[in-house]
Amino acid sequence: CGRINLRAKHMKETLSTISKRTGVSVTTVSRVLSGQAEKYRISEATRIKVTEEAKLCHYSPNIVARNLRTSKTNTIGLILPSVSNPYFADLSSVIIDEANKRNYTTIVMDSLEQEDNQAASITTLISRRVDGIIAAPCGHDSTLFDEVAKNHLPVIDINICISRFK
Repeated sequence: CGRINLRAKHMKETLSTISKRTGVSVTTVSRVLSGQAEKYRISEATRIKVTEEAKLCHYSPNIVARNLRTSKTNTIGLILPSVSNPYFADLSSVIIDEANKRNYTTIVMDSLEQEDNQAASITTLISRRVDGIIAAPCGHDSTLFDEVAKNHLPVIDINICISRFK
């Protein structure tokens, strides 16, 4: 990093730039930074050189590129009818905590107990390529989640409905 001109300092670090500065292949840099160096028998000296350069330059992986390559975002969508409701606030905390333990990011959507907001939330989550949706649906329109089914996304319905008490 200190070896680059000022203009280049504002550029995002990539595997390629680290590869050029360390003199090893992009594949080797990738394997070291993804924790696969031992598996591919990369020397300790190379590991140290690559990881030190990555730290020096504040390298962070391009998650969008990884998602395109793996077709997985490690993101789940959580649609709730009202995050101001203490029940759903507590529930979302538990879901987010469990997702974090499994290296998933959670996008929380509040439908404000409106079906049109719920439909917009579904569309947003599908467009963000989430890996699945957890929802406490509001309203009575069962077709709202048809688009989710068309996209082969797993859905967990956490709606609390106890019909015998109605």
